[in-house]
Amino acid sequence: MTSGHINKDHDYIKRNPQTTEDNTITLLQAGIVALTLISAVAGQDMFQIRDYNSNLMINMNGSGSMAITGALIFSPSSLLAVTGTTLPVSKGYHMVSGIDGNVSLSASPQIAAGSGGQLLILAGTDDDKNVIINNGSGVHVHAIATLGEHDVIKFIYDDADAEWVELSRNFAASEKSWSFASPSGASGTFYVGGYYDFASSDNDFNPAVTHGSANAAYAAHTLFVCAAGGSGGTDTVVRVTGTSINDRAIRTAGDTEDITIDDAGVAGAYYEGKKWIGQVSIEKQSGPDILCNYGFSKYWDSNNNDFRIVGIEVTGRAGANDNAPDILLRHHTSTGWTYNNGAAPTPPTAIATMNTDHSTESEYVNTEPFAWKRSNLDTTVMGGDSEGTIIEFVTTANRAVDQADVLLRVRPN
Repeated sequence: MTSGHINKDHDYIKRNPQTTEDNTITLLQAGIVALTLISAVAGQDMFQIRDYNSNLMINMNGSGSMAITGALIFSPSSLLAVTGTTLPVSKGYHMVSGIDGNVSLSASPQIAAGSGGQLLILAGTDDDKNVIINNGSGVHVHAIATLGEHDVIKFIYDDADAEWVELSRNFAASEKSWSFASPSGASGTFYVGGYYDFASSDNDFNPAVTHGSANAAYAAHTLFVCAAGGSGGTDTVVRVTGTSINDRAIRTAGDTEDITIDDAGVAGAYYEGKKWIGQVSIEKQSGPDILCNYGFSKYWDSNNNDFRIVGIEVTGRAGANDNAPDILLRHHTSTGWTYNNGAAPTPPTAIATMNTDHSTESEYVNTEPFAWKRSNLDTTVMGGDSEGTIIEFVTTANRAVDQADVLLRVRPN
């Protein structure tokens, strides 16, 4: 059966006896599908599609309800390279990407008009060629929709308002929040959503050194940022000893972990160990002496899940005048570190900073409110692979932040 037409060479009609209880017409095509029409009798099915073996595929009853027993498949279109003009709609499922990079639908309407009740699925295909859909111009979305790889949004057409209305998306942003207040009588660098606790200088761990305080609830990873290796062919092994703990609350006293430092590693090579609580001891076991910055790292990883950072918003109240404060959003990752001789390491460059965005107008004025917001971020964080985020507050005056709230906006990766 093709398009509801009968092909006289392949199809035939079978009409059952004309009775009030069973009035059916069966259309067969090449042994594939049978179409059965049934008369309007109260409580009976009106319309059925069965396969050649009489297995029911679609069933419509007298009240207009339809049941589909098999899979409902939306055949995708070929890839639409979006240029910013009105997006055409020729199927129920379109795969889209920007033609030469990110493209925002700017025409009116953004998407070609449909019919009342029509469904439309748009799926992004490329994180480097996002298609951006804004609210308005024939589209009603709950928030700006940026379609990259694996991002899918579903619409239904509202004929009365002549617009595509968002039904759902698989990349809705969620928020993680923290609060911060400067310690009384203190200035410097402080963290929310995690922290870095660096030793003040580097060390070769020969002899052994300790890091941290006994019984402190760090629950943080050891980290090492090392000088360039000597390329002599022998790696260096350092051993961490202490009480470890994992994310399933399994605590192991007297635990050890060996960290192998590549003899051919470049300056700034980063190494990360398991999580520890309390004080740890670090001692070289074998290989040449090599200087490393070291310490603890704790970061937010969305419960060990991958995610994308799409925005940050900070609002607060100043507790003192500060003419050089800053707020930094850091992506904790294993690349981009700088080894510093005789000092602490430098973390990777921040994703965004208030000071950079606000420039001159970035000071805190005592008792006055302050705020910082970014809505155009797009950084992938592999939370399932030892990556995360840390928010850093830098102040140069005591008690510069009386109170602040931080919202980090993320979406599934």
